[in-house]
Amino acid sequence: MHLRVRVIRARNLVKADRNSSDPFAKVTCEGHSHSTDVVPTTLNPCWNEILEFKLSKKEQIVSIQIFDHDTFSANDPLGHVQVTTNDLEEGVEKVLLLNLEGVASGDIEFGLTFLSK
Repeated sequence: MHLRVRVIRARNLVKADRNSSDPFAKVTCEGHSHSTDVVPTTLNPCWNEILEFKLSKKEQIVSIQIFDHDTFSANDPLGHVQVTTNDLEEGVEKVLLLNLEGVASGDIEFGLTFLSK
């Protein structure tokens, strides 16, 4: 079994640097994490990246965290969301647009697809 996570974009992120942020998304499922590329100097990154996870069971919690990439210090959090995979249909992408938690503004759009093979 696999879970395909398509990280599409984020909008209206908070500024972590002087005028902008250098955001990337970190997706975690079943103890494994994958990250998107960093998009420099934007508050509205478009990734459209596909990340895949091998699953031991269909019912999982998917956590997506957005960070501002910093080269010489710790990455700054720009918000997070959590969803479950319980209601996914085999081979059908479910696209979600959710407000980021833990920050004043921002949302993330992503798709989830459950694959039994």
